[in-house]
Amino acid sequence: IKKGKAFDVMAGVSASDLEDGDVTGGITVTANDVDTNTVGTYHVTYSVTDSDGNTTTKTITVTITSNDAPTFTTSDVYLKVGDTFNPYAGITASDTEDGDLTDRIDIDSSNVDMTQPGTYAVEYSVTDSDNNTTKITRHVYVRTNDKPVIHASDQTFKAGASFDPFAGMSASDTEDGDITANVTVTANDVDANQAGTYHVTYSVTDSDANTTTKTVTITVLTNEKPVITAADITQKAHRSVDPMAGVTASDLEDGDLTANIKIIANDINID
Repeated sequence: IKKGKAFDVMAGVSASDLEDGDVTGGITVTANDVDTNTVGTYHVTYSVTDSDGNTTTKTITVTITSNDAPTFTTSDVYLKVGDTFNPYAGITASDTEDGDLTDRIDIDSSNVDMTQPGTYAVEYSVTDSDNNTTKITRHVYVRTNDKPVIHASDQTFKAGASFDPFAGMSASDTEDGDITANVTVTANDVDANQAGTYHVTYSVTDSDANTTTKTVTITVLTNEKPVITAADITQKAHRSVDPMAGVTASDLEDGDLTANIKIIANDINID
C-alpha cells in the first residue's frame, strides 16, 4: 500500500476449518509492526484456534511504498549553429515504484532553432503509475562558431623606451567573453634600443578550439634632433628680406617640420 494510506489489518483476511467451518471471527493478530507513514517492509502475524484446540498461525508481508513523483536526470545542452539537437538525448526519468520511466517522457514544448544562436527551452513531463506528474525545463544554448578577436594596435615609440607586448592588448570571444588571459605571444623580434621596424604576433584559442592570430607592427624611432636647412643671404641695401624664404626643417621621425620653425633672433637692417 502507499505511504499515508489507511491499513485495515483484517481486510481480506479469513479462516476456515474442516469441522468448524468459517472461523474468521476467531482470528487474532499476534504481531503487527506496520507503520503506514514510513516506507518499508513490515509483517503481520495472525492466529486462529479451532474447536479441537488446533492452532494455525500465518505471517504476511506488508510493503509500504512511497507516493513520490518521478524525477528527471538531465543537464543543459550547449551546441553550435548547424548542429543537430536530439531532445531525448541526455535526459532520463525514474520513479521509486516504477523504476525507469525514460520511455514515458513527453515533450510539452520546444522553441529550439539550430539555425540561429540564442538560448532556447524544452519543456518535458513524465507521469508515473500513481498519476504523479513531474515537469522540467531544459535549456539549450546554441552558440556561434565565431573565432575570438585580438585587440592590438601598431605602436611607435622612441628608442630606449620600455616595451611590454601585452600592454594595451586584449582578446574577446562571442561565447567566452574576455579571454585576454589566454593570449600568448608566438613571435616577437622587437629591440626597443634600436631604431627599426619590428613585429609581434599574438595567438589565442577559445573554448571551441577556434584559434586567432594577429601580427602588429612596432616602429622604434631614433631620438635625433630635427634639422633646419637655410643658406646665407647676400643682397643690396634697401631691399626687403624675407627671413623665411628658402628655409625648411625636417626630422627623421616627424618628416617636414617647416611649419614649426620660429624666428628667435633677427638683427637685419636692410638700410
